[in-house]
Amino acid sequence: MQDKSASFSFAKASDTARTDRSSFTKGYFLNRETLVAVLLLIDASVPPRKTDLDCANWLGRNNIPMTFVFTKCDKMKASKGKRPDENIKDFQEVIR
Repeated sequence: MQDKSASFSFAKASDTARTDRSSFTKGYFLNRETLVAVLLLIDASVPPRKTDLDCANWLGRNNIPMTFVFTKCDKMKASKGKRPDENIKDFQEVIR
């Protein structure tokens, strides 16, 4: 059985590397005939990030099914001030 999963991350990288990854990722999602859905991992320990919102909006505009998976629900960054459940609620409100 062939593994048909892929993982993409936009963690710390140079602007050039990030642009290359973005182009590759968009092409992959748009041209993958066997793609069923995308699992979008969201860090719940911090407030909604622009990159996560932009990615969710792009997937939605391109009619690509997605499921949000909130990670780090057991952690809270002291400097951020909000609990993970509050960050999740904020993300959901913004994305609507």
